[in-house]
Amino acid sequence: MLSISHSCPPKHRSIFMIAKIMVVDDDQKFRESIVRSLVMNDYEVLEASNGKEALGVLTMEHVDLILSDVKMPTLNGIEFLHRIKREKAEIPFIMMTGFSEVIEIKEAYEIGADGFLAKPYREDDLLFQINKIEHAEDEQGQAKQGFIGVYIEEFVAGANIKYPIYIEVDEGNYVKIANEGENLSAKQIQEFKEKGTDYFYLADNDFLKYIEFNYTIKNSILRSSRIENVKKVKFLKILTNHITKYMLLKEVNEEVLAYLVELRSEVVKQIQADNESLQSLCEITSHSEKMVDVYSISAFIGTYLMSKLDWATETVLSDIFAACLLQDVAAGLDESKLSREHPYLSAEIVKQTDLFDDKFCEAVAHHHEKLDGSGFPSGLCGGKINVLGNMVLLATSMAEKIVYRKMTFSDAVIVVLNMESTFYRQEYIDLLKRV
Repeated sequence: MLSISHSCPPKHRSIFMIAKIMVVDDDQKFRESIVRSLVMNDYEVLEASNGKEALGVLTMEHVDLILSDVKMPTLNGIEFLHRIKREKAEIPFIMMTGFSEVIEIKEAYEIGADGFLAKPYREDDLLFQINKIEHAEDEQGQAKQGFIGVYIEEFVAGANIKYPIYIEVDEGNYVKIANEGENLSAKQIQEFKEKGTDYFYLADNDFLKYIEFNYTIKNSILRSSRIENVKKVKFLKILTNHITKYMLLKEVNEEVLAYLVELRSEVVKQIQADNESLQSLCEITSHSEKMVDVYSISAFIGTYLMSKLDWATETVLSDIFAACLLQDVAAGLDESKLSREHPYLSAEIVKQTDLFDDKFCEAVAHHHEKLDGSGFPSGLCGGKINVLGNMVLLATSMAEKIVYRKMTFSDAVIVVLNMESTFYRQEYIDLLKRV
């Protein structure tokens, strides 16, 4: 039986709850490393190489916290956690997990693990998890960290990732599986997919870093002669989805709008260079985020149609792309918040950013107005209809048919011409007939 006690003279703690910690791991080098970190931070530490040894130590010693690995011989971490929660439930338990141990993480969460520490660990994460348990009651009622999900099929990774990665173990509860600076390979992502993981999550404050990373590889992908056009188009669609989610769930700022302008230029170039690109864009829909798909596909369609009009300047093309993505910013991704007043509310939010002129805000405010006067919120008709807002309505109507009714671009055009022609400016109807 292995039981080694380490301690340093304790410093004064304003709130003292955890003094003695047991570290359970069969990897001696890792165990020694984490013991050093704990001792340097004034904790007394006991060691064990597996769950069976740890239970033996606990018959003679009291500890305030257990840190245990998952995969160990002779009573692994999950079995050990079961025993602790059944026999010594008062002892908090932090599970130390490797990158691909998603099934074990979820099982440990369901059993009642009090915290998780991603391996290889960082000392600040270790101390954060301990502090979180020490101050659990103090944290009740505090605002939780927000997270934004990325569908795993669309997740782009590489060496030296710039942000921690999480998985959701229960609604609203997330566990870190990788630290900033680690490498994330396609093979590792595939392991998660095979174990039933649909989404990776990033802290909302890190999501812009993820978008930035995608932009660093954008030119290489789009300029490569070895990458099929459909894959380039898919990348543009995914990148647009990410930007849309950031603006709807986080904020609209100058940095993300600069990305939008650059992205819009790439979309127009791709569509103009290949007549099948628009159809390809419309066929690429997400796993379940249909609202995001509607906004991004409407942006592609609106920009494409506007680019065919002689009077549409670069500014107009940028505006239609952004307006399609921001039209429902007041509701975010919650369709239940889409009241008949939401266009005005969205326009107010856009106006408060000071990043758009009055004409743009007016387009957002009137993107549900129809030429025949049957729209909302003001029931405008004829020449009073906002030109840009009417294109947002047209592009969104087509996008909804493509996403929700699984129509092709051509079929959506036919439905609009046959059933909705009184809603839109004649110039737009004529344009649809041409394209």
